[in-house]
Formats: sequence, structure tokens, C-alpha cells
Amino acid sequence: MLIPWAAYALFAWAFMHAPEKPALLFSLFLPLILWIYHTHESALESPSIPWLLAGYSALLIFIFFHPARAGFADTLSLILQWVIIGACAVMAVVQFDELQKEVLITRDKTDELSKAVKDKTKTNDFYRQKIPALKSKIGERKRLSTDAKEMGTLLDPGLIRKTLIEKVQNLFPAETVSLSPSVTAATAATAGKSSISTSLHSGKTLMGTLRVDSAARARFSETDMQQIEFYASLATLALENAKLFSEINALATRDGLTGLATQRIFLERLAEELLRGGRYRTPVALIMADIDHFKHVNDGHGHLAGDQVLKDVSQIFAGRIRPVDLAARYGGEEFCLVLPGLTLQESFGLAETLRREIEAREVLTGSARLKVTASFGCAAFPDDAQSASQLVRKADERLYKAKSQGRNRVINA
Repeated sequence: MLIPWAAYALFAWAFMHAPEKPALLFSLFLPLILWIYHTHESALESPSIPWLLAGYSALLIFIFFHPARAGFADTLSLILQWVIIGACAVMAVVQFDELQKEVLITRDKTDELSKAVKDKTKTNDFYRQKIPALKSKIGERKRLSTDAKEMGTLLDPGLIRKTLIEKVQNLFPAETVSLSPSVTAATAATAGKSSISTSLHSGKTLMGTLRVDSAARARFSETDMQQIEFYASLATLALENAKLFSEINALATRDGLTGLATQRIFLERLAEELLRGGRYRTPVALIMADIDHFKHVNDGHGHLAGDQVLKDVSQIFAGRIRPVDLAARYGGEEFCLVLPGLTLQESFGLAETLRREIEAREVLTGSARLKVTASFGCAAFPDDAQSASQLVRKADERLYKAKSQGRNRVINA
């Protein structure tokens, strides 16, 4: 921008101080002015520039070839001054146009930036409005995740159902929440009342129906329905897990044929009861029983008949003991009963009752009716033994003694 103005100022000064050499200045000025305008493409867009350069060229040719060119000195000096002033004016106009274009470009960019800022502001306002809803959604997801984790760790079916009702009641504190084993109406809207319900299904098995009732008409929305379905799904999964855990636990702790406790559970429970008896100075009795001539049953009637005998005898044991007692299958046709709080004499009376009931029982095995007997040996803590192994050994010795004395009897000494 400064180069053209500096050139014009230089020539103006030269004409003022050396008017006697106009031809020389003209010859230098024309190439320089051409160079200046050729380096400024925007200047070439002005239609006056070609005419100005053409006039310069014609005047230069005229001066150099005219015979009286020396007499044109004063005139030429004046002309050059006006030409320089005109060139400066033209250049000023050109540069003013360029400045206007730059201003317009800057204004366009400013408008674009202003629009971008407005768009950003609008976007920020949009997200700012969404923040409360997003926070609510995040809080709801955290609550659902916590509830899912809590219900997933429950293994008691009763506690699972209770927790389900509590969680749904928290969602609808003013409504009535119920969980029934039967199918109820999914939607009811009579006498100004409304309700929503969903079923808990495990495969084709109905595990219950969750229902929420309200005194207000049209109280519930699709979102409410989705929420109770979510909690019903959690409860269904928890109930299935509890059932599976119960089955696995039963396989590990219960004999598959008789349903009585396994030998491992019997030994653990006996040790626990002896520790408790020693701490509180209470007796613990042990009865060991063995079905007489059980091998003859298997050989004469088959193993299915033998299995039925084991089941019937186990039912007699399970039906006679208290909730605090434990009946276990010790192995084969041998059984054990752990009786906390019973003395040796009391265990003898129970064993005698069991013996008579087994003797009177008829076992149905297909078309045959079998009668079996059993022998019993009784021992008690702390009179007969101080440890679990000693107590088992003492009861087993008395059981062997009962068998050796003719079977179908109870020995406690």
C-alpha cells in the first residue's frame, strides 16, 4: 500500500527540484508506474488505468520527437505535476475501493461469527435446559442399578417378594401395591379407579401378579407401566436364582433318594450341637439305625423295591423328629438322628417308637407288600462321649450289639 504513494511523492519532489529534466523523468516514470500497477491486480480493474498509460506513452513520444521539445519544459513540468496529482487521485480511489472491499469482507466475516456465536448460544441454551432432565435420568438409572443389585443378591423368596412390594411402593407412595399368586385384571377403571398390573412368569409358570391401584381416574402412564414391568422382571430373575440356589443346595445337603441330610451335613451338625451342648451344659443324643436284612430285599425283590423301603423308612424318621433335630442317611441302609437336648433315656424311648412303627409298616413295591424291621443303637453326650467321633463310635457299637442279639431291637448300654 505504501509503495505507490512513496513513488508518487518521489516524482513530485523531483519535478519541483529538477524541472529542467522532464524528458528524463518521463522516461523513468512510465516503466515505474507500469510496474506499480502490474503488481497491484486490483488497480488494473479500474477502466481509467489503460487510458492513463496510453496518454503517458503518446505524450512521451511527442516530446522526444518534436523539434522544439526544449520549449515545452515549462509546459511539461506543469503537465507532469497534474499527471502525478491525477495518478495519486486514481490510486487513492483504487485503494479506497480495496478498503471498501476489505470492510465488506470483514463485515461478512463478522456476520458469520455473530451467527456462529448465536448458534452456539442457542445450542448451549438447549443443553442447559436439558441438564435437569439428564440429571434426573442419571439419578433414575443409578437407582434402578442399585435396586437391581440389591434384589439380585436375595435368596429368600419371601424376602424377594417383600422387597418388590417396597420398591414399587416407593414409586407410587399414594397408591396401593399388592402381589398376589393369582392372575388379576391388567387394567381396571371402574368407579373412578385405575390400576396397572403385570405378571411374574418363569417360563410357563406363573410366580405372581404385581398390581398397583389408585383412587384417581387415569392415574397411570406408559412410563409407570414400564417401571413396574422392570421391577417385576428383577423379582422374577431373583426368584429363579433363589429356586436354582435352593435346588443346588439341596443336591449338596440332601440325599437324592430319601430327602434326608447327607453324611457330611450330619457330621457338621453333630459337631455344632456338641459345642453348643458343652457351652450350655445340655445333653445331645444320637440314634443310629440300620434296616435288618436289607440285602435280602434287594436280592429277592430288586433294587426298586429296596429304594422304596429306604424312602418309607426315611418318611417315618422325618415324621417323628422335632424341627431342631436332624435325620440323615449315613450310608446304604444306615441312618442317624441328632437330638439336641435329649438324654440317653429319652433317645431310647424315641428309638423304640420308631422301631415299632417300622415293624408295623407295610411297604408297597409294585404287586408285593413287604414288611421290614430295623435295629437301633443309642448314645448321648456327655455321659457316653465327649467328641463327635467318640459319640458316633459308641452308638455304632450299640447298633452292632443290637444286630448281634437278634435284630429288631434298641440298645442304649
